[in-house]
Amino acid sequence: MSNVLYQSKPMVKRVTASTLPLMLDYDSSIQGDLDRSMYIQLFAMQPCADAKLAVCDGEAVGIGIARLLYNGELFIGPLYANTYVSWYVVN
Repeated sequence: MSNVLYQSKPMVKRVTASTLPLMLDYDSSIQGDLDRSMYIQLFAMQPCADAKLAVCDGEAVGIGIARLLYNGELFIGPLYANTYVSWYVVN
C-alpha cells in the first residue's frame, strides 16, 4: 500500500497508560474546544474495551475503540484517521 504522506508506515499500538496521552491529544485535535479526555480515558481503559492507536513517526495518526456493551452488542467509536492508510492500519 502506497504511503506518500508519512516517512514510515503507521504502526498500531494497544492503548495503555503510557500511550493514552497520545490518544487524548489526537482526540482533542479533532474535537477542538470539546474536552472529552475523561470520557475517552474511561471508555478506552475499561476491561471490555479494545482501544488502538495508529502511530507514525512518533505522532498519533488514527484511533479506534471497540467495546462490548452489557447486552452483548459491540460499540465502535470513536474511530478517526488522518488518511485511509491510517484507518486501514487501525482496523
